[in-house]
Amino acid sequence: AAAVCAGLAGVALVGSGARAAWGGVVVAAAVVLFVHRARLRAHARRAAAVVGVAVVAALALGAATGVAGRVPQLFQRGGAGGNSRLDEWSVALGVLAHHPLTGAGPEGYRIALPSGLDAHYVATYGLSPLPDRAHDMLLDVAVTTGLPGLATYGALLALMAVAAWRGVRRAPPWLAGVAVGLIAYGAQELALFPVATLEPAAWLFAGVLLAHLRSPPTPTTARQPGPGRAVDSPS
Repeated sequence: AAAVCAGLAGVALVGSGARAAWGGVVVAAAVVLFVHRARLRAHARRAAAVVGVAVVAALALGAATGVAGRVPQLFQRGGAGGNSRLDEWSVALGVLAHHPLTGAGPEGYRIALPSGLDAHYVATYGLSPLPDRAHDMLLDVAVTTGLPGLATYGALLALMAVAAWRGVRRAPPWLAGVAVGLIAYGAQELALFPVATLEPAAWLFAGVLLAHLRSPPTPTTARQPGPGRAVDSPS
């Protein structure tokens, strides 16, 4: 069942053409490889075969659907994503400089955007369309809520990063998978922004992870009284 779900999720991941999500998966995979490097070395051939099959399948699917062409676009000046992200982040920093304490408010970035525009951005990308969100999780929170909001959000992310790391290291397999997914989701948002339709699910999974890591372990075995010995009942 896990293999089937992983395969279907892989099809959605590649077919979506979401390069930020691809980067998030790479980061999460690197974390898993580092944490479990000793175990993987003990089964090096099997691990290499699984990784090889996954990479070949992803490349084949990318070529078949045409989304593989989105990778070179990362290095094209003026195209969507890639280098243009750097220019969008520069504009967002300009907006933040004008609203450092309170931010621009929810959905206020599009209104405050002119305060961060410069001649380079206008000459390269024009004025239509203009971004309505800062394409970076931290910058988007900062321009919305200001530096105090960013500090609070950053502390929460640090807490979740520690929990995800512990989850990958010692949680049961299903919960370790949740931790890996949260790492991938957080990493991909460094090139995107929080989306209202996805954030609740991500933070609910984060709550499940935290609750499990903070709860005392449940004993798996218990000593039973011998024959003829009475068991005291709580009074």
